[in-house]
Amino acid sequence: MCGRFNLTATPGQIMDAFSLSAVPDIRPNYNITPGSDILAIAPVPEQISVVKDNDYAQAVFLFWGLIPSWAKDRKISSNL
Repeated sequence: MCGRFNLTATPGQIMDAFSLSAVPDIRPNYNITPGSDILAIAPVPEQISVVKDNDYAQAVFLFWGLIPSWAKDRKISSNL
């Protein structure tokens, strides 16, 4: 995983594009690398009752990298 990408959208633009009621505070990042926590749009688990604009999606931070199932710590991903 050597690819990089950027995020230049504002929280307001992300909220409008995905019909979200809230987005975590983010800043533009022009060099997002593997091993970073990245903003993603993910489905809302069925257990959570959301009474907002979009009942199906939420903005969350996810780890971008490879973590083997046997790993006890995500630090190993930087060695892969």
